[in-house]
Amino acid sequence: MRMLPIEAELPEEPVGPETPIRSWARLRVLYTMIFPEDERARNEALCTMAADSMGRYQADPKSLVEQGLAAQGLTLQDIEDIYGDPNEVVAFINDVAQKTLTETATGLFMPHGGFSSVAHAKGVSHVLKKAEIKLQELSFAGLVIRTVHRIKMHALDKTSGSASLNKAFWLLERYDHGLICNPKSKSKMREIWDSYVNVAHLGAAMLHLYERKNRNMESCVAIIKQMDLLYSIARFYQSFGLSHEATNTKDRPTLLNGKTIWHVPDGPVAIESDLAAPLPLGAQTLLLAYQAPKSVF
Repeated sequence: MRMLPIEAELPEEPVGPETPIRSWARLRVLYTMIFPEDERARNEALCTMAADSMGRYQADPKSLVEQGLAAQGLTLQDIEDIYGDPNEVVAFINDVAQKTLTETATGLFMPHGGFSSVAHAKGVSHVLKKAEIKLQELSFAGLVIRTVHRIKMHALDKTSGSASLNKAFWLLERYDHGLICNPKSKSKMREIWDSYVNVAHLGAAMLHLYERKNRNMESCVAIIKQMDLLYSIARFYQSFGLSHEATNTKDRPTLLNGKTIWHVPDGPVAIESDLAAPLPLGAQTLLLAYQAPKSVF
């Protein structure tokens, strides 16, 4: 069973020479969402971004400490007030920066391939450009599972079968939901779904957090800072997907496969009523014209 890191939900880490376990875990979650089935691409992306960060912070350790302080509502002035002696403040900054960089190298950079991964990668710009394309595909997979859930909860049509993948694809071909640009064909929709089905519950959670924002790398960095909320919503869709029979195959498999998905660790689950916004009336009305296919899609 593939499990996402529970450390991503750890409480806020204090600024100091501690191991940044939570930050690493959140990065692993982010790049697992982007590259769920491509371990090499995932490792290359993690190592490329880690190397870039280590280089920048090595050149400017003060920025590293200032960012950590800001996450806790503190400033460097607060540290200066605590220590009083400017030399001690400088020593604190250097100690935190050096140990953080060392721990990042040994705890994140090297375990994911280190210099070998960076040597095969194509640089920061390539990673970011590719990741933004992948994020749109992840968003669509999230939209699919959310659409299936909304059809089940709110559809006016009670006669044309259950809330199935076919029905969701059919609706998304015809209804402009205004969230993301849909693929142009049902075959492309299915291709993206198959590529991201194992993290679709995370994509759905991401959509709930950022419905009105572009899903780019900047917004995703903000998302992973709300990992407890992301995980709680993803747990709901994970449970729904593992229990809902949503395909038209003979053996009636569930929407998600427990043997292949990236499982969210046990924890608080979002309340369904908080997530189940009504399927727009126009979409519900449109579904009245749906006819289930006679053969398996």
